[in-house]
Amino acid sequence: MTPVWHPPVRQSPWNYPAFLSPNTIRVTLCGCWLLIVLILSAQSVDAAAPGSLAPVVILANRSPEVVEFTVAGTGGEPIVRKLAPLDFVALPVTGTVPLEFQSGAETRRYGLTPPGIYCFAIAGGERVDLTRIDLRAMDAPRQADRSQPGAVDRDKLSELSTIPIKIYVDDNEVTRREVWEPRLRKRIEAANEILKTSAGVQLKVIDADIWQSDNKVTDFELTLKEFERAVRPAPAALAIGFTSQYPVRLGRQKLGATRAPLHPYILLREYGPRISERERVEVLVHELGHYLGAAHSPEPDSVMRPTLGDDQVNLRRFRILFDPVNALAINLIAQQWRDRKVRALYQIDSPTRSALADVYRVLAEADPKDPAAAQYLRLLSETDFSTAARGAAVVVEGIAAADSKPPGATPLETSDQRANRYIRTAAAVAMRLPSESMVDSFLLGLAVGLGEPSAALHVQAGNQQSPVLAGRPTAHGQEIVLKRFVTAAALARMGGDSATEAAILARQVHQLRTGGHFSFAELTAELAGIRFASALGNGKMSLPMVVQRFSVDHFLPTLPEGFSSLSAADFAERYGSIYDPRFQSELERLRRELTNLPAYRG
Repeated sequence: MTPVWHPPVRQSPWNYPAFLSPNTIRVTLCGCWLLIVLILSAQSVDAAAPGSLAPVVILANRSPEVVEFTVAGTGGEPIVRKLAPLDFVALPVTGTVPLEFQSGAETRRYGLTPPGIYCFAIAGGERVDLTRIDLRAMDAPRQADRSQPGAVDRDKLSELSTIPIKIYVDDNEVTRREVWEPRLRKRIEAANEILKTSAGVQLKVIDADIWQSDNKVTDFELTLKEFERAVRPAPAALAIGFTSQYPVRLGRQKLGATRAPLHPYILLREYGPRISERERVEVLVHELGHYLGAAHSPEPDSVMRPTLGDDQVNLRRFRILFDPVNALAINLIAQQWRDRKVRALYQIDSPTRSALADVYRVLAEADPKDPAAAQYLRLLSETDFSTAARGAAVVVEGIAAADSKPPGATPLETSDQRANRYIRTAAAVAMRLPSESMVDSFLLGLAVGLGEPSAALHVQAGNQQSPVLAGRPTAHGQEIVLKRFVTAAALARMGGDSATEAAILARQVHQLRTGGHFSFAELTAELAGIRFASALGNGKMSLPMVVQRFSVDHFLPTLPEGFSSLSAADFAERYGSIYDPRFQSELERLRRELTNLPAYRG
C-alpha cells in the first residue's frame, strides 16, 4: 500500500500546544522546533553538496503517552522504537525518512527532513500527532521525496564515540587520591549514561592528576584562566578540573565554566557541604553540554537551564535531560566529531554551522537577558580557518629557521633525516601555540612549509609563503613523496579522512586520463598523511611524540621497486578501475601496512 504523506503540524517557535496534565507529568515549556538548512559549503573540503543538509533529526515525545513508531532503516529493514514521555532520540539519517505510528485507530505517516526537531504531542484533539516547529520563519516545509526516500543509518544509530579526557583536582582537595579519583570517575560514568543516550558519545578518563592553584586568586573566571595555563589536555581532547578553592554556598554563583563549544577546558567547583552528588552530576552534564554545543535553555526542567543548584535534581522523579533544541545542537557537533574528527569550532562544516546558528539565534531570542546563546552565535560567525593559518605562519617560520640554522645537523645528514628534523622542529614550535589550534597549525604549517605550491591545498599563512628550503628534504629519497604526505595530512585535518581519500584518488584518475601515470608511491604517501592526521586528531599520537619519535621510516611505508608507477594501459590491465575489487583489495592492503608501521603499533 502506498503511504499517505502528511505535512506535520507546524508551530511557531514559542506557541506550544497544551497537552500535559499537571496530574500526570510536570508541565514544561515545550520546545518543539524545526530547522531546515540549505547552504552551499564553500570553505570545507568535506562539505556537503549544494543544498545538502546536516543529516540528523531529533524526535521527541512531549505527549503524556508512550509512543511507538517505525522508521525506514538502511538495509531495507524497518526500525521500531518506543519513546516514553519527555524522552527523545537522535536519528542519523540519509535523507527524508518515512515514519509511521498509531494514533488511536489511525496509522499516521510522515516524512522527517533533516536537520530538524519533531515532537509527538496532543494537538488539536485528544490523539497524539506529530508537530514540527520552525526555528526561523521559512516557506512551507518541503514535501518528502517519495521516489527516493531516505533512511535512518542503522550503524550510526548504535555508534558510540569516545572523548578522551583528563581529570584534575587542585591542591585544595582535602581527600587522598585513592578517595577523590574513584569518586570523580564514578561521576564521569554517571554523566556518560546521559551522554550516551543523548548524543552517542562517552567520556574516557585517560589520566588523573593534581594541579597547583593560586589561593590568592578569588575570581572563578581567573582560576579558569590559571587552569588553562597550568594544564595541557593532549593527548586527551578535554581537561576537566575540580577546584575546592571555592566552596559552594547558598545563593546564585557560578558552579562551573567553559568558554565555548569544543573548548578543551572545563572547571567545576567541588567543595561544599550543601551540594549533593546528584547536583554535582547535573553541573558536570551542563558544562559538558556547553562543550558539545548546547546553550542555555528557557525550559525549567532542562539540564541547560541557566541556574542550577535549585534542588530540582534531588526530587525523586526528576531526570537529568537535555531539551530538544539543545539535543539537536549536541548531536550536530557529536556527528562532526565522529565523521570529520572536528576538534575546534572553526572546523565545523558549513551546513552544520548554519544549523547551529539558527539554534543559537532562537535561544538568544527566547531569553535576551541570558548571554550564552548570543555569545555562541558570535563565536560561530567569527571563528574561521584564519585561527589555524596564523599559527601555521609561526610553524613555517620555525621550519625556515631550522633550515638556516640547523641545530643538530651534520655534514652526513641525508635528505630523509633533514625531513625528520624539519618536522620535529615544526611540532616543537606548534606546542607553544594555543592547545585548541596547535595540531591544525602544525599540519597546515607543514603543508605550507614543505608542500608544493601547485598542490590542491595552498594556503598563505599571514605573509609567509612556502619557504625555499636549501636542504631539499625528502621521504624515501623522493621530494614528491614528502610533499604528498604533508599536503594530504593537512587536507585530512580540514576536510576529513574519507573526503581526502576520495580527492586523492580522483587526482590519480585525472593523471591517467591526461597521459600521466598512476603513482602508488604518491598514493601511499597520501594515505600515510591521512593516517598521521587522524592519529593526531584522535589523541593516539601527540605533538611531543612527534618531537621525540618522528622518522620517515616509521611513518611512511616503502614499496617494492617497479610497483610505484603504472601507465593507463598497465593500470587498466592490472586493476580495471579504482572501483574494481582488485584495486580495492590493494588499497586495503596499503591501509593494513600503515597500521603495522612502528609509529602506530599498539
